[in-house]
Amino acid sequence: MEAATETLGFSMRKHQDWFDDSLPQIRSLLHEKNVAHDASLDNPDSASLRWQELRSKVQRELRLMENNWWTEKAVEIQRLADLNDTQRFY
Repeated sequence: MEAATETLGFSMRKHQDWFDDSLPQIRSLLHEKNVAHDASLDNPDSASLRWQELRSKVQRELRLMENNWWTEKAVEIQRLADLNDTQRFY
């Protein structure tokens, strides 16, 4: 196993995912939401509304990121099909 790892290494993941491409943005959104949630746990009366708004915002933004990624992916696949580039199409 060690010899194979040293010689060949590990293969990189070939699948693409919208989550991986947007990871820095997602982390910042989730961090902001988590901070607001912690504040609402500390003081339920004052910060709970902000946390609920941020939760909705994060969910909306994540859906938008995913939809944009899929739209771009579909355009890219259609472009490859139009160019008859079957190797990169599949």
